[in-house]
Amino acid sequence: MSQLSVADQHEVDSLNDDIRRLTQENKEAFSTRMRLEAEKNKLENLLTNNLMRRKDELMQVQYNMEFVCNVHLYNVTDVIFLFSAKRGNCGLF
Repeated sequence: MSQLSVADQHEVDSLNDDIRRLTQENKEAFSTRMRLEAEKNKLENLLTNNLMRRKDELMQVQYNMEFVCNVHLYNVTDVIFLFSAKRGNCGLF
């Protein structure tokens, strides 16, 4: 009695169909996941690269502003010193 009944054979066939369908769905889901992860990594890299470039640009602007402010400060200090010297005042202020 190693043979299946008709009802059991239909059940086995149905289960095999389910296994094939689920295997195909699993492959499709895996493929979609790989595609989405690749896209996510690409976007993360773009974001990181853009942020780093923008950070470098802002740091350069900050450095330039500090340099200009220091030049103006030194110029103002020189003017004050020269003005004080012309007035006969030896002190800086």
